[in-house]
Amino acid sequence: MKAIFTFFTIIISITLNAQVTWNFATAAPTNGILANSTVSNLSQGNNNGTTTLITSSSVSTGYAGASGTQNAGAASFTGSLNTASSTYFEVTITPASGYNVSISNIALGSRSTATGPQLLSIRSSIDGYLTDATTATVSNNSAWALAPFSAFTLINGAINIPITLRIYGSNGAGTPAVNTANWRIDDLSISYAVSVAPITLKSFTAVKNTNNVLVKWATSQESNIKNYVVEKSTNGVVYNSIATVIANNATESNYQFTDVNVSKGSSLYRLKINGNDGKVSYSTVARVNSTDNNAKITVYPTISNSKITADFYAEKSSIVNVIIIDAVGKIIKQQNVTANSGNNNVPIAINTLANGVYRIRIVGENINSISSFIKN
Repeated sequence: MKAIFTFFTIIISITLNAQVTWNFATAAPTNGILANSTVSNLSQGNNNGTTTLITSSSVSTGYAGASGTQNAGAASFTGSLNTASSTYFEVTITPASGYNVSISNIALGSRSTATGPQLLSIRSSIDGYLTDATTATVSNNSAWALAPFSAFTLINGAINIPITLRIYGSNGAGTPAVNTANWRIDDLSISYAVSVAPITLKSFTAVKNTNNVLVKWATSQESNIKNYVVEKSTNGVVYNSIATVIANNATESNYQFTDVNVSKGSSLYRLKINGNDGKVSYSTVARVNSTDNNAKITVYPTISNSKITADFYAEKSSIVNVIIIDAVGKIIKQQNVTANSGNNNVPIAINTLANGVYRIRIVGENINSISSFIKN
């Protein structure tokens, strides 16, 4: 009835900053990649048929810095933004071991034809592409222009975790031709930083007791750390602060906090680590599960387009049946899994499901519980 995560990593304090750019001679970045990080090639997603990604058609012009040689194109679907179906361009920035990535700005030139996107939205893998970091309204007049993105709050990734950015195009109108690019981008730039600091998080645990959850962590070589904020979530998307603990900034330190507000089902805990220099980083997540027989299963994230995790408690090792049921009660998918005694976390692919509300039911020895999620 506990979740324990022990790991060795270095956290916080931004040391390097850069602006990685693409002029689309190829899909690879042109320059600006920082040490201790890698940046992927640009790729398409949810393309309306097939289009060549990099071409010299309709070269960029009309704005300062237009490279005017090649660009990236896609056949965009029309309609409002839907992360499961709207067309997007995608880039992933991956930190080296012991580092994290933060993103602070994005710029690009864009060209939409009559059926192309009129709204560009920047979303990230940090929250499963659920919310906009920033947006820009663009014209569908076949003219190139810099997308007027507003400033956005710094996107912070966890230690050792890549950040994937998606540029979604939506709000197009009319009937677009399949296999024909109606949206092009050029001169993409992403401002990002790589962080590292003199602190090692030796262990991070969350243990469920009878009436509380004990959150403990141990560190070494702390320096310039302001405090630790204990954050809690019940859905894997929204985290709320439940405690702030001042850092000792010592060679070796041990901390703990007791959460007396025990939630039914699963609770997820993480540390937000604040530096005195204003920089922020996060630990990975520890999960605990209530033994309440009426709340044995929790799903997170509760809204997803690709994968969910079913979190449940089993009194002993056994085979359980995981069943997905649609809004009218039809069984859409089911699978048998081996449940271990204690907490279990079962990943379930939902990318083939139609968008909508579903229930997930787990049936087994002393287990018969239902939760719900939304496929978007």
